[in-house]
Amino acid sequence: MRDPSKARSLLLISLILMSSLALISNQTRLSTAHAIADVTIVTEDFSSVEGTQKRFDLTTEVYDAGTMGNSLVTVDEANGWLVFSGYNEENADSTKKDEPLAVLKAYQEPDGYPHYLKLPYNYTVTIDFSLPFGSKGHFYVLPRYGSVADKYEVVVDTDFNNLVFNVVVSGEWRELKISPLGFDVEEGKWYRVQVTVLWLTDPSTGDKVNRIAAMVTDLSNPLNTHSDEILDASIPPMAHNGLAILGFHPSEDFAVLADNLRVDAQMEKVGEEPDEALSPGDLDVEEM
Repeated sequence: MRDPSKARSLLLISLILMSSLALISNQTRLSTAHAIADVTIVTEDFSSVEGTQKRFDLTTEVYDAGTMGNSLVTVDEANGWLVFSGYNEENADSTKKDEPLAVLKAYQEPDGYPHYLKLPYNYTVTIDFSLPFGSKGHFYVLPRYGSVADKYEVVVDTDFNNLVFNVVVSGEWRELKISPLGFDVEEGKWYRVQVTVLWLTDPSTGDKVNRIAAMVTDLSNPLNTHSDEILDASIPPMAHNGLAILGFHPSEDFAVLADNLRVDAQMEKVGEEPDEALSPGDLDVEEM
């Protein structure tokens, strides 16, 4: 005859196994539901005028302060470069300058302020720049961008070989930090600028702040690398969270090239199933 006590024991073990599997599966789903992954959300190689204009507003904030009409952002399709150019010798003593900004916009949207792309609170932008032989110019990455009057400035100052952090709020400009590169920016060479923007809690105060970290690397000699960062709360991401780039010199004829833009963000993976399925054998329960 079949032993009733043994049958009851087997049924009890089966129920325990099913409950344990359900509990582990739910815990695994909860942990993977909030897994973080690096996602590339924008790339642009500036290989065509049409493609660049789908991604960038090249008109709204291209300011021409002089009389020559040569404050421009153009696409060099032959080389696959974005070219910033202007002439500020005639404007050297003026507050108005040739200042050609390229602003990231929502894909294929019209130009104009309402269509500027709003980025995640935390992201990293990577872009290369170069000075053509015989040219002057500084290179700017402008995070937390609202307009030319509201933005952070991460600047590679090629006159004095510095990494500079500034902020502009309601048109009021303020210098935050100057950090020597430790190497010279030379004409004809390419340099990579990487800027990471985070919205986090300052452990010393408990207040929310922007952490803006920047790194500049000489692509011909990666040993020439410099990084620095600032903490500042002047422009929270809920106020302004666009992105622009700029090549510019305040008192010279300038030309600056840019290439290989990429914006990466850490995004949550929601509702992702675990990689491996559990079986009763995984629980190491001996059969009675």
